[in-house]
Amino acid sequence: MLNRGSKAIEISVSTIDLGLAPAARVRDLWLKKDVGRLGERLRTTVRPHSVAMLKISAS
Repeated sequence: MLNRGSKAIEISVSTIDLGLAPAARVRDLWLKKDVGRLGERLRTTVRPHSVAMLKISAS
């Protein structure tokens, strides 16, 4: 996810819209850490002029 703006933004997307199971696992590839389970929505904050790269895996 890309933020070209000058302010941090929160990105939130329904797992239903993405066609993903709420039990899917999320890993932040930039931070090299597991974030946890997906839940009802995928939510992440992206810093200004930055990128969030997440890996979503079936549980």
